[in-house]
Amino acid sequence: MSLEASSVCLVDGSGRILREAKVASETDALALFFAELGREVTRTGKGACPLSQWLRAELTAADHRLYHHSG
Repeated sequence: MSLEASSVCLVDGSGRILREAKVASETDALALFFAELGREVTRTGKGACPLSQWLRAELTAADHRLYHHSG
């Protein structure tokens, strides 16, 4: 995870890697990546750095906007 890009790895319940990618470390780019997976993301892990805390908060808000907006 850096200011420029984040490495993302999608695994299934048995730990099998389904997809790996480098995605811009921007809320919209990461939210779009997860939305385009076509799968429900039930659990996430993140790096232990100040940037990861900010991205997690932003992605939580983006998830709310993308999937829970009633209007």
